[in-house]
Amino acid sequence: TSFATSLLLVLAVGLLIVSTSYRAIVLRNHEDTAHQQVGADWNVQIAVPEDPLIAANSVPPNAVAVIRSQPVFELPGSFTLSPSVVGVDPQRFATGGWWRSDYSKTPLETWLRDIEVRDPAVPVSSESFSATVTAGPPAEGLNLQVTYETDDDHVRTATAGPIEQGTQTYEATLDGADAILSITFLEDGTAEAPDSFALELRDVAAGDPIDLGTWTPLQWRGSDGTVTPAGSGISVTIDTGAGHVVGGIAPPIGPLPALVSPEISRSQGSPFAATIGGQRLDFQQVALAQAFPSVLGDFVVVSTPALLRAAVRIPEPGLALNEVWAMGGEDPRPGLRHAGMVPGPTQAAGPIIGALAQLPQSLAVGMNFATAVGGLGLVVLGVAIGLYFAQRRREFEFASLRAMGTEPRQVSRVLLLEQGLMITFAILAGAGIGFGVLRLLMPYVGRSIGSAFPPPILVFDWPALAVSLSAIVAASAIGLLAALRALLRSSVTSVLRGEAE
Repeated sequence: TSFATSLLLVLAVGLLIVSTSYRAIVLRNHEDTAHQQVGADWNVQIAVPEDPLIAANSVPPNAVAVIRSQPVFELPGSFTLSPSVVGVDPQRFATGGWWRSDYSKTPLETWLRDIEVRDPAVPVSSESFSATVTAGPPAEGLNLQVTYETDDDHVRTATAGPIEQGTQTYEATLDGADAILSITFLEDGTAEAPDSFALELRDVAAGDPIDLGTWTPLQWRGSDGTVTPAGSGISVTIDTGAGHVVGGIAPPIGPLPALVSPEISRSQGSPFAATIGGQRLDFQQVALAQAFPSVLGDFVVVSTPALLRAAVRIPEPGLALNEVWAMGGEDPRPGLRHAGMVPGPTQAAGPIIGALAQLPQSLAVGMNFATAVGGLGLVVLGVAIGLYFAQRRREFEFASLRAMGTEPRQVSRVLLLEQGLMITFAILAGAGIGFGVLRLLMPYVGRSIGSAFPPPILVFDWPALAVSLSAIVAASAIGLLAALRALLRSSVTSVLRGEAE
């Protein structure tokens, strides 16, 4: 009887682990599938904000500002779908976005830290800007502009006036300026801009002198150029682009550190260049990932603040903040409206999880789980009753031991140790069989639950297992203690007068 009880425990525990864990795997896969599609619990499209730096910093708690754009690479690649550039805020993504640890060998905290970029803007000590410009005929008529950032993250542009032939000093008032982002040249009329022009910039200052020796040309809508030191300033040659902002110079931001997909890494190398939102930028791979939330094809993931600072230094519409992701059950749209944003189309992971839960495969998993729980109740009763009657059949054996002087404490210890070891071995053997079956089944789970991407991962329903094993242990203890009490309270002489079974 004890052997039969142990065998029942082996089979029951193995089946219990398979059924509960398979259900947990399916539920987790539904959540992962929905989050992979949405990017988080909520994905809210927003209207392009007037002050993107302020908007990125004013999203509600547990939310992250996101930029999504399609890049144009300079090198070809074997892309099955159009690749994406996704900007996320490294300070907020861990709490505002969704991530799965098996997407990358680089931990989330590491690659988020690695894609952070310092603010390249040049601090200023005065609101009065001045620069001495020497220009030839091709640059005549272009407006000299200064784009700057205030201490409360507003981005503004001041005009120093149209450029005249010869050497002139140009001045502008930078209201509330905290740092300069760029110096650009604007063609605001209907006249055709020159293909290229050259000029010299000297004695550039906003309070303190500004060293332009390390500044680089903006590559905006086809514009490019060169910057070379010249005396107390620089000599600039601009190849004009297609926008009204025909060119300009800005502090260098260097290659933007990025998390990239395998095909991007293979085809583009590192560093690599891509044009996004009309601006050509350089990128540097710092980590590799097999997938990224909300992206079906290949991807480049960079810092949202870094992309915004690269975009706002050009005073013309280009790359824009266009999404907010949020985690949690609370709808983030009221918070976005309170922050001054205009929410648009919204996706939520909850309805997707609910739809997946209604698939026939999911209903079958629930029925299997319910059957396993019901079977466990029968097993618990069977174990308790089986252990009780199995020990009661050993009355003659224990009466003989007591007649020979064995203490009741010794009898109790032997019985509990004997049955405890048998039960423990049965539970461990059943658990080993259940875990082994799950490991063997994992490659086939994705095909059976209707959501193969992202691939299911092994998950154990620890609460259900803990409750089930506790019930088994409690039933075993009750059966053994009841049998032991009856054995020790029985009359030795009455038992020995009878015949041993």
